[in-house]
Amino acid sequence: MTTSTFWTIWLIMMVSQQLSDQLRSSKHFLESTLNGLSANIALINAAGEIVLVNQAWRDFAAGNGMRHELVSEGVNYLHVCQGVCAENAKEAQSFAQGMQAVLDGTADSFVMEYGCHSPEQKRWFLGRVNPFRGDGPRMVVVAHEDITERKLAEIALAESNRKLELMTNEDGLTKISNRRHFDAMLAYECNRHIRSGATLSLIMLDIDFFKNFNDTYGHVQGDACLQLVAQTVAQCLNRPTDLAARYGGEEFVCLLPETDVLGALSLAENIRKAVLQRGIPHAGSQVASVVTVSVGVVSCLCDASATPEQIVQRADEQLYQAKHDGRNCVKFSADWDDLHIQHNSSSSWGLQVVWNRDYSSGNALIDGQHMELVSIVNGLLECAIAEEDATDLRLRFSNVYQIVEKHFADEEEILHASGYPDAQEHVARHHELLQKCSGLLDQDAESPVTSVQMLQCIIHDLVLNHMVKEDGKYFAYLKTENAPAH
Repeated sequence: MTTSTFWTIWLIMMVSQQLSDQLRSSKHFLESTLNGLSANIALINAAGEIVLVNQAWRDFAAGNGMRHELVSEGVNYLHVCQGVCAENAKEAQSFAQGMQAVLDGTADSFVMEYGCHSPEQKRWFLGRVNPFRGDGPRMVVVAHEDITERKLAEIALAESNRKLELMTNEDGLTKISNRRHFDAMLAYECNRHIRSGATLSLIMLDIDFFKNFNDTYGHVQGDACLQLVAQTVAQCLNRPTDLAARYGGEEFVCLLPETDVLGALSLAENIRKAVLQRGIPHAGSQVASVVTVSVGVVSCLCDASATPEQIVQRADEQLYQAKHDGRNCVKFSADWDDLHIQHNSSSSWGLQVVWNRDYSSGNALIDGQHMELVSIVNGLLECAIAEEDATDLRLRFSNVYQIVEKHFADEEEILHASGYPDAQEHVARHHELLQKCSGLLDQDAESPVTSVQMLQCIIHDLVLNHMVKEDGKYFAYLKTENAPAH
């Protein structure tokens, strides 16, 4: 409702209060006045019945194929709104509830914007319900104003803003995020990870010998190459929170919120392989006959002293190291936060889980089984990286499951015997982990378990998270129980 319409209705109400009893009771006076307004207006009594309507109300009803008797005097408008069964039923019922609240005096007024579309066109209306300020029984004035023109303008503006934002955040050539958007999101994620304490990972990659590619095939083919690599990188990202962006020239970055080093390395290796498997010819490369990428990875625990620029610099240093070490490979740097993963020069990824004596439980059986699990994990890590046969990996995973199941049973027996007060809670966590592992083993041939899923489940969930963090909660209790009496 426009401001002028609102004040006109208000003026009518105020004037009607001052009129003589004879004039105030004149239905003709109100009706003729309201007929001069463009808004669809009705006067509703306490029971929800229409007392009178203006000509705009009647014209709108007729224009929309509504029967005269459904919208005229004597009809219960509350019941009409409550009985709507079409696609606008929810809006109609909400309007009825608001109108009832004003009639009951529990609300001073009610305003609602809603769509009421016909097969031919989209339409929006603004509905208002205000008390009628006259003497006698409580009544309300209901007004519906067509705001389609304004709404269409708002939608057009929103779409224009969306397209503008997309253009601002998107790299024109590759159609993935641009440097500007990446910088903004990295700054945002850094601040968020400072608060949460989670690990933030960043992948930076560079097309090997791209200058030679342009010199050999020309810049048009060079642009096509950049587009294909960008598509490949973006397709490797599985989560909506992950971001792929063109950093500049032939460099790309992936921002991975709440991702540990294992997840980041797995993704980095997938990207490297996917680009290689694209098979884009590259006669000017000194690494392979097709396009390859060198990849640097950093996984860090953000704190107030760490800046986004420093995180990018660390990833860039690892990218430089990958180029220095022959290209077409992945190099990484990580903050470990007490999870005992270390560099190992004999490992394909330079990644190895290490047993740490500081996390000894004091129970020989449990500690022996934990050390065995660490050894098995490192063997699995090497097998997965070496891309052994998937069937063999599945068999290894099944064997690990049986070993873990036996370890959990032995551990539970020891905890119950020791009187550990949180034993039941720990047992419940065991059941959750075994159920997760069992779910991976039960996947059918159409959606087979991947090596990355195996490693995440065993290395991250079973070993790093559970053995180091969860089991650590009972270590002090067992050591106290086993301490020699003096």
